[in-house]
Amino acid sequence: MTSDTQTNRATFRDWPHRIIRRSDTVRPLPPHTRSLADLTVELDGRGLSVSDCMTRCRTVGVLILKDGEIALERYGMESGPGRRRAGYSITKSIVATLVGAALHDGAIGRLDDCCDLYVPRLRGSAYEGVTVRNAMRMCSGVAWDEEGDGRADTGRLQLTWASRQPGSMLDLACSLPRAQPQGTLFNYSTVESCVLGAVVAAATGQTLADYCAEKIWWPAGM
Repeated sequence: MTSDTQTNRATFRDWPHRIIRRSDTVRPLPPHTRSLADLTVELDGRGLSVSDCMTRCRTVGVLILKDGEIALERYGMESGPGRRRAGYSITKSIVATLVGAALHDGAIGRLDDCCDLYVPRLRGSAYEGVTVRNAMRMCSGVAWDEEGDGRADTGRLQLTWASRQPGSMLDLACSLPRAQPQGTLFNYSTVESCVLGAVVAAATGQTLADYCAEKIWWPAGM
């Protein structure tokens, strides 16, 4: 038997991954002079502490920053500052930020460029002709079911990731049918971020992890 922390680390180590390298200069977040440790919230006529609210909502962590300083940092569900967790949709925002960085650097010419201009593998699929802008807006028109119950497309995505086969993510994206014209309907789609990641990597000639380190991690002192 292993501890929860050991199991968590093993899980992340076993999945295919790349390391986002840290900078030589790390910028710590100092405590704020005014602590919100005693913060309470009124609910149904009673005052609840932050910990009470976190328990009721099954919240893993809460971080409140004021002017770059920590006013409150609290963890729940047996979590803690040293435990690794999946970034989920935060990662989508990071990928979108890297699209912006590549646009600023001139590696991506325009948001209205087609994704297959940078990733020829997409040609002949439903993603051919889909613009970078519409992939970022998640209105590519490519069919995707985000239910996340293991039977939906997200389940297929996890199996693809676990296969460790190079190019398998794009193979999955290229296998998807078209549902409607691009730009007409928002459909939350994790695979759109996979496509955008491939676009950024191809446009910059760097892995997404290395480009993220250069453009976000190091400047932020992470």
